Amino acid sequence: MINHIRQSAYKHGYLLITAAWLYTISFIFINYWSYNSSPQKVKSKLEQRIASNELRFQQISQDSNLLQQLLTDTLTKAKSKLINESLGLFVYKTNNGQDYNMVYWNNNAMYVNAYDLKKTDGAYYHKLQNGEFECLVKRVQLGKQSLLLIGMVPIRWDYFIENKYLQTRFDGFKDLSKQYEVSTEPGAIPILNASGTELFKIQLIAGKSFIAYDAITLVLRTLAIILLFFFMHAIAEDIVKFRGFWNGFLLLLITVILFRILSYQISFPFDFDKIPLFDPSIYASNYFHRSLGDLLVNSLLLFWLIRFYRDH
Repeated sequence: MINHIRQSAYKHGYLLITAAWLYTISFIFINYWSYNSSPQKVKSKLEQRIASNELRFQQISQDSNLLQQLLTDTLTKAKSKLINESLGLFVYKTNNGQDYNMVYWNNNAMYVNAYDLKKTDGAYYHKLQNGEFECLVKRVQLGKQSLLLIGMVPIRWDYFIENKYLQTRFDGFKDLSKQYEVSTEPGAIPILNASGTELFKIQLIAGKSFIAYDAITLVLRTLAIILLFFFMHAIAEDIVKFRGFWNGFLLLLITVILFRILSYQISFPFDFDKIPLFDPSIYASNYFHRSLGDLLVNSLLLFWLIRFYRDH
């Protein structure tokens, strides 16, 4: 029987090799390509997003045609485009820097405090009731009209009460807040704006220094496991053909049970604690069904074994 297993393994070895390559690629991706694979990459991504919004603010402030449109009540294509941007833009008419009349804003999820209107041109870090922002201030002369432009660059949304729509998160990075927090500790990582000014610091949350799985990693590892199961199934089919049904079925049964026990003991093929489907707080009944994900996996494996038995 050992010879038959060896021959079958050689015959279907391409499945195992492909599965190993997919798993290796997923490991490389999550550890080297994913934006949250290291603190330095997180720092780089946050700074890139901030710099991108700062550049957009500067482009708007230098576009006299767009500014002229913002002063009118007519809805134009350019004004509609601003509504969909993450940058909060507020435009004020000002008279000798004394009276400020807001004539345009594109986002009601942000607000400007009265004292911001008195600030000199520059960039400021603000902690507001709904999160942290970079406040950009710039005065522009448009013909005879003096304008004050304020841009609010969202950094991190933070809500006292959270629900489906209002959730604490770094802007543009949905799951990053599960790993990192804004901090004032000396050893925290500084986040700079485009001009090199430090805005805030971040650090790993204690006990949460893991790399969360992204969609690509989940897909690659799931495909790898499916191919591994195909490999196991193909060997069992060959054993049934050469050695009889019970030899093939028992081989498959023992292999599946050992594989499942292994997945309970070590983080293979996933660290299941990082996947919401395997959260024990959603569903947990016993050691074998510790989460809804475990129930799903066990059901699929049982269905596989029953189907193999039925087909033969």
